[in-house]
Amino acid sequence: DIFSSEHAGKAFEDEQRIIETGDAMPGMEEKETWPDGHETWVLTTKVPVKDRRGKIMGTMGISRDITDRRHAELRIHYMALHDALTGLPNRTLLEDQLAQAIALASRNGKRVAVFMLDLDRFKNVNDSFGHQVGDRLLVAVSERLRSGLRASDIVARLGGDEFVIGLPMVEQHQDIEQVARKVLGILTAPFEIEGRGLQIGASIGICEYPADGENPQDLLQAADTAMYEAKNRGRGKHAFFSAELTDATRRRQKLEFDLQHALARDEFVLYYQPLVSTDSGGITGVEALLRWRHPEQGIVYPNQFVPELEE
Repeated sequence: DIFSSEHAGKAFEDEQRIIETGDAMPGMEEKETWPDGHETWVLTTKVPVKDRRGKIMGTMGISRDITDRRHAELRIHYMALHDALTGLPNRTLLEDQLAQAIALASRNGKRVAVFMLDLDRFKNVNDSFGHQVGDRLLVAVSERLRSGLRASDIVARLGGDEFVIGLPMVEQHQDIEQVARKVLGILTAPFEIEGRGLQIGASIGICEYPADGENPQDLLQAADTAMYEAKNRGRGKHAFFSAELTDATRRRQKLEFDLQHALARDEFVLYYQPLVSTDSGGITGVEALLRWRHPEQGIVYPNQFVPELEE
């Protein structure tokens, strides 16, 4: 009389089982769907009702409303798997979704493409307009990516200005190229944030299952390596992973590691270069130029390590 036919049918089955077996059903969590469509959750215990001779006459149940608790649990579960700012999947959920895509592709002889996407000039937005504008830009980027890709495609945010796109069930290499160009085009168009027209772009690193990795962790690492190659080529580029890039990544990681200790080891040195007036030929000043005396490589020039310092 009270609930939907589906819920009423389930409750009737439970009660019939209690009458037949005499066993109580304690602590069941049930979703109740009411005639107006709204849903609640209850914690229900049902027990048999017996007459004086011990014969089961029916059942009795007590339900306690736990809707608020259930909603809180669902919210906590959602927060554990999604980025708080954009609502996109976080790394935990992303790896699970990629694992499912890999399993599906393996059964059907298809590929999975993974894009590691890093926004160009995003730091300038934060520095010039503040983090509130930067956050709104990240939300706008996530909305643009979701609306520009298929519902079956995976879009996630790893943090900062790094996003990941997963393409399940890919058939041809050309399809990946096409999507990469589309994504770069999507992000090149200006964003309107708080009355400001903001122009950014992206660098994309791409890898494929099974050629570049057979699990989500390896694929994300390969895509990240390819992304650094794309950034080295200039803004608004995409690059595919190759084994040669792994060696380059190791060299870059060693450079970063050595750079962190260079100051403590007093390995930086200044070179002074005179500024000469073309009119008089006299020296009017000097430039102080940073060099790095690496213990293994000797003098390292600024174009090789200053970009890493800026990062």
